[in-house]
Amino acid sequence: AVFGMAVLLNVAILGVEASLDQSRTRDITNTKFDSVSFIWFIVEVFFYAVYCLEAFLRAVFSYQMRELKDFRTWMGRFPKFLWSLDLPGAVRVLRHVPKMLKDPMFVFEVFIIGVATLDNFLLRFLVLQKEMMAVIRILGLMRLLRVGRLVHLVKPLRIIAAGFFVNTRLIFWTMILLMCLIYM
Repeated sequence: AVFGMAVLLNVAILGVEASLDQSRTRDITNTKFDSVSFIWFIVEVFFYAVYCLEAFLRAVFSYQMRELKDFRTWMGRFPKFLWSLDLPGAVRVLRHVPKMLKDPMFVFEVFIIGVATLDNFLLRFLVLQKEMMAVIRILGLMRLLRVGRLVHLVKPLRIIAAGFFVNTRLIFWTMILLMCLIYM
């Protein structure tokens, strides 16, 4: 629920950012960080940290359940293994991550984190030419993929999306029939 609320808040902030002047909110050529672009950068880094934390907690919980066969949680949310996690335990969790790549949602999360890493940290500071702005704008559009996580985290949206995809053929022919009735 906490991460679902973070995704909802991120979607709302992406909408606000899209309605504002992009030259002020995403000015990556300005390395001085005036107040507006710096605030937007801090907001992006905050959501980046939230997504990284969620992926880490999923990895720890998956390791605890699949390898240790321990299903206990703390406060009903956090894996018990998290509180006794030390360096060898973290290495074992990292060795477990390739097994998690069979889950398409985890692969999607890793992809989103990778795009956010490129967008927020590498390209923001390394690219200073105006010619590379097209690549940066494409990565900015890929931030909208975070909305796709919302469908996975909120069950009613998942049910609606599944119903839409199951009934695409029916919806297509209904739209054709409506167009024929309206325009003929």
